[in-house]
Amino acid sequence: MDSRFETLSREDLIAECQTMHEHIVQLEEVNSQINSRHSKAIENEKEKSRLEKEILERAALEIASAVGELSEEKAKIEKEKVLIENSTYEIIKDLSELSQSSSSVDDEKKELEKHFNLKLDIFNEKISRTETDKEDLKRQLSRLAGQYQAFKTSCQKIISKIYPEEIGQEIILDRENFRAHNISVLAVYIADYHKLCADINYLKLARSIKNLYTEINKIVNRSKGWILHFSGGIFYIAFGVPFESSSHFLEAAQGAVDISRLAGNTEFSTYACLHAAEFAIGDIGSPWRPQYGIVGDGLDVFHSPEFQNAALDGKILVTAQVCEKIRSFFNIQEANCPVPKTQRFFALKPYNSVLENPFRIQSTCRLYVKYRYFIDDIQKVYDQFLAKWNIKSIEIKDGSLGQGEAIAYYALSLAAEAGLKTSNEELIKAAFLLNSGKFYYNRSLLMKPVLNTKEKEVFKQLYTWSAKLASRLPDCRKTAEIISEMQKTPAEMKHPESKALKIASQFEGISFPKLYKTRHIS
Repeated sequence: MDSRFETLSREDLIAECQTMHEHIVQLEEVNSQINSRHSKAIENEKEKSRLEKEILERAALEIASAVGELSEEKAKIEKEKVLIENSTYEIIKDLSELSQSSSSVDDEKKELEKHFNLKLDIFNEKISRTETDKEDLKRQLSRLAGQYQAFKTSCQKIISKIYPEEIGQEIILDRENFRAHNISVLAVYIADYHKLCADINYLKLARSIKNLYTEINKIVNRSKGWILHFSGGIFYIAFGVPFESSSHFLEAAQGAVDISRLAGNTEFSTYACLHAAEFAIGDIGSPWRPQYGIVGDGLDVFHSPEFQNAALDGKILVTAQVCEKIRSFFNIQEANCPVPKTQRFFALKPYNSVLENPFRIQSTCRLYVKYRYFIDDIQKVYDQFLAKWNIKSIEIKDGSLGQGEAIAYYALSLAAEAGLKTSNEELIKAAFLLNSGKFYYNRSLLMKPVLNTKEKEVFKQLYTWSAKLASRLPDCRKTAEIISEMQKTPAEMKHPESKALKIASQFEGISFPKLYKTRHIS
């Protein structure tokens, strides 16, 4: 026994034994933990060795497979090597044969080059000739194009003498059939025609009638009409052809007035009758003898002996169908003459001025009494600057005949009453040209009673177009400036003429009945 324990008491020994027992227990626990960790480490090493073994086995299999593929590839390479060697042998053999025939190839090459150069020279010569021929062809084509255009223009002129220009081409190509709609027909009679035939040499009379026909045709063309034919001293003229138009009544009436004035300056006296009805319109002739004409029983009016006996020299008679459409534009009185009982006739005369038209200005109106002297000023300026531009044709286009003169009279009267310092000449010119921009608008658009949004925007540009047209006329630069201001408010206007014109235009637009509904730009 250790000498350390001999001196200890029994209690100390017991305590010492307990301490030693505790140390032993702790050592056993530590030993157990070490053994456990050692066992896990051994198991992990075994598992790792097993996984490495599997990886090595798979790698060995892959290596073996790759070795097999390499063997196959090697065998293929060996075969290809043999083939390449054989091909190389064949190539060497061919090269040998080629080297033997190179001299003959060189000879053939030289021969081919010589032949090619010969062909090239021939080809260049042909190209040179072709360019010359090409220039000649261009000149010939240019000459032929000019001849064709001249021939085409000549044909169009001939066609326009046979048919209305708008549909002449369609009729020639059999694309145009008969149309049927309401038109106005004007019959202009040469007074005492049969007496003239008896008293005057036929050739001299024929030349005079040809001259009259030419002048009448100018008037008819301005009024969008068509002379159907002349027979027995009567010109038959249609208005509203080839296309239907709401303004043919006005065009025919104005045409009758202009023809009557024309006849007053010739050796002939005329009278006329104007009627409106539905007719069939088209080429009523044969393919070898075309004749643009009309078919309908409305022509019976002109063949009435009662009418021809009653009509007086220089008188224009209109039927009730026409009278209702134009009575607010012309002086019309019922004719006091024997006529067919089935038809009423009215005598038509033009108003000399806006003051004579009671539909525009009543004789009791202050405008009529106080400012009538402006009428002479208006007529003077119109004759000096605007007469040759045929402003009336633009007014007739949308059923507003006389509008320019009325607006001029209203504007001058307003300026005088309000004490505005205006140029009467510029104010009159602007009044007549104010709505001239309608010249650029289609007739169908002018006749529409209701406009969509896009069409309203088009009409808002009316004064812009009118100013553009005015700027092209001589001595109308300031006139164009006055018209261009019409889209502004009175406060924005620089010219007093614009202010008077704007009010006058609005007054005319709401006070006078039109042939058909039109729009007025405020």
